[in-house]
Amino acid sequence: MSGKELERVNPLEREDLLRERAIKTFKKSPHLDSRAEHYLGDVPKPTRWFTIRELLDIRSRLEPDVPEVIRCGNKSLKNWTIRGASPIWNPKVFTMVFHKDGLYKGKETEHCLVITNREFKTIYKAVNCYLYVPNPHLTFIRLMQILYADIPPCPIRHGKTPPRLGSWNSFGGQGFGFARTEEGKLLRFPHIGGIIIGEGVEIGSNVCIDRGALGDTVIGVGTKIDNHVHIAHNVIVGKHCHIVAHTTIGGSTEIGDYCWIGMGAQIRNKVKIGTNVTIGMGAIVVSDVKDNAIVAGNPAKVIGKNVTWSDGRKQSVS
Repeated sequence: MSGKELERVNPLEREDLLRERAIKTFKKSPHLDSRAEHYLGDVPKPTRWFTIRELLDIRSRLEPDVPEVIRCGNKSLKNWTIRGASPIWNPKVFTMVFHKDGLYKGKETEHCLVITNREFKTIYKAVNCYLYVPNPHLTFIRLMQILYADIPPCPIRHGKTPPRLGSWNSFGGQGFGFARTEEGKLLRFPHIGGIIIGEGVEIGSNVCIDRGALGDTVIGVGTKIDNHVHIAHNVIVGKHCHIVAHTTIGGSTEIGDYCWIGMGAQIRNKVKIGTNVTIGMGAIVVSDVKDNAIVAGNPAKVIGKNVTWSDGRKQSVS
């Protein structure tokens, strides 16, 4: 199909046609790069490997109207092989990562394809290839759908003793992550992470735990989860937490140790819950909660504090 014919295609179908054309352009045999073999670690294996040069070419085909700026710290870097994707907070060498929030002070990236915007700045001087685009998240998803055309099975790891499980549970499903294209179409983020379940965990019936997006969804040691609980992608639950029925925990939420979450509580995505926190029945948590706080209501507000006395006694103080 020529460029003029492609312009006449329904905008919602154009995305799929561009992706199919990009995949057919390159041969299926993977590139071999022995230098990367011992760096792979636990990066999920993609459908096939691509060089940075190929991924940049694919991006220009998928987003022909989107401007880009490419900066590589090494002339040969474009010929290196990208072996998968990793999160920016735990980047692996020879992988693809993305960042979109200005100054980056996290773990140093090295020999990565970093997809970001012009506001990106870093305190490091490692060798990377930087792709500057207006919407790094959307570009990253489009390339993820090429790298992981076939989603790998979800790895579920647990302690020496398997968790005690109820019936009709769903573990390892795709998280509910999407980005909207220029035409308004929703593109799914391919979730390739896993699930880690600690020792002594008990999980009731009809519980849904989604796999991580690039990292893992984690359930801490000794945590007890009641029936009909939804735990979204990338959630980290601390140890010995008590989560009562019909609780919903949004993606990338972090919950500290020894928390009690009441029946039907709703916790917004990317919220951080401290240690020894009590969340009341039906609470709608939309912001971070500090250690030892007792919250309730819609939106949830602090109504008390959990106190541990020197003799070990625990008490709730309003």
